[in-house]
Amino acid sequence: MRGPRTDLTTALPATGRLAGTGVLTGPDLAFRRRSCCLYHRAAEGSTCGDRGLM
Repeated sequence: MRGPRTDLTTALPATGRLAGTGVLTGPDLAFRRRSCCLYHRAAEGSTCGDRGLM
């Protein structure tokens, strides 16, 4: 059952609003963000408090 889930999970970071936001790492498909958060990509979102620290 892991096959279809793995395929979907590995495809999502390259699509739509997730494109370029991070990479999958390790065998457990952990997501590592390229910015401090992804909240700024949400409708009417802004940046998080630690945005300047990244």
